[in-house]
Amino acid sequence: MQKKDEGTYICTAANQFGSDEASASVVITGIIEPVIAFMSHLVEHTKGETMYLQCNILVGNPKNVVR
Repeated sequence: MQKKDEGTYICTAANQFGSDEASASVVITGIIEPVIAFMSHLVEHTKGETMYLQCNILVGNPKNVVR
Protein backbone atom coordinates (compact mmCIF):
# COMPACT_ATOMS: atom_id res chain seq x y z
CA MET A 1 0.00 0.00 0.00
CA GLN A 2 1.02 3.59 -0.55
CA LYS A 3 0.06 6.87 1.12
CA LYS A 4 -2.30 7.58 -1.80
CA ASP A 5 -4.30 4.46 -0.81
CA GLU A 6 -5.56 6.16 2.38
CA GLY A 7 -9.25 6.94 2.53
CA THR A 8 -12.68 5.49 3.15
CA TYR A 9 -13.59 2.22 1.46
CA ILE A 10 -17.20 1.04 1.12
CA CYS A 11 -18.33 -2.56 0.62
CA THR A 12 -21.87 -3.08 -0.70
CA ALA A 13 -23.78 -6.37 -0.87
CA ALA A 14 -27.19 -6.89 -2.43
CA ASN A 15 -29.57 -9.75 -3.18
CA GLN A 16 -33.29 -10.24 -3.74
CA PHE A 17 -34.00 -9.53 -0.04
CA GLY A 18 -32.25 -6.18 0.13
CA SER A 19 -28.85 -4.60 0.42
CA ASP A 20 -26.41 -3.43 3.04
CA GLU A 21 -23.11 -1.65 3.12
CA ALA A 22 -20.22 -1.16 5.50
CA SER A 23 -17.37 1.33 5.40
CA ALA A 24 -13.87 1.40 6.81
CA SER A 25 -11.21 4.08 6.95
CA VAL A 26 -7.68 3.11 5.95
CA VAL A 27 -4.74 5.06 7.37
CA ILE A 28 -1.20 4.21 6.28
CA THR A 29 1.07 4.23 9.34
CA GLY A 30 3.87 1.91 8.27
CA ILE A 31 7.08 2.65 6.46
CA ILE A 32 6.64 5.01 3.50
CA GLU A 33 9.48 5.65 1.06
CA PRO A 34 10.51 9.33 1.09
CA VAL A 35 9.58 11.54 -1.86
CA ILE A 36 11.82 14.57 -2.41
CA ALA A 37 11.10 17.59 -4.61
CA PHE A 38 13.98 19.82 -5.66
CA MET A 39 13.07 23.49 -5.49
CA SER A 40 16.25 24.88 -7.08
CA HIS A 41 16.32 25.89 -10.72
CA LEU A 42 19.07 24.87 -13.11
CA VAL A 43 22.38 25.63 -11.40
CA GLU A 44 25.76 26.16 -13.05
CA HIS A 45 28.60 25.00 -10.85
CA THR A 46 32.36 25.39 -10.99
CA LYS A 47 34.51 22.60 -9.56
CA GLY A 48 35.67 23.46 -6.04
CA GLU A 49 32.85 25.92 -5.27
CA THR A 50 30.25 25.27 -2.61
CA MET A 51 26.80 24.56 -3.99
CA TYR A 52 23.48 24.56 -2.15
CA LEU A 53 20.30 22.93 -3.46
CA GLN A 54 16.92 23.57 -1.85
CA CYS A 55 14.63 20.57 -1.56
CA ASN A 56 11.45 19.61 0.28
CA ILE A 57 10.41 16.22 1.59
CA LEU A 58 6.85 15.63 0.41
CA VAL A 59 6.10 12.37 2.29
CA GLY A 60 7.89 9.70 4.26
CA ASN A 61 7.54 7.63 7.39
CA PRO A 62 9.42 7.38 9.69
CA LYS A 63 10.23 11.10 9.71
CA ASN A 64 12.97 11.94 7.23
CA VAL A 65 16.20 13.84 7.84
CA VAL A 66 17.74 16.18 5.26
CA ARG A 67 21.53 16.31 5.22
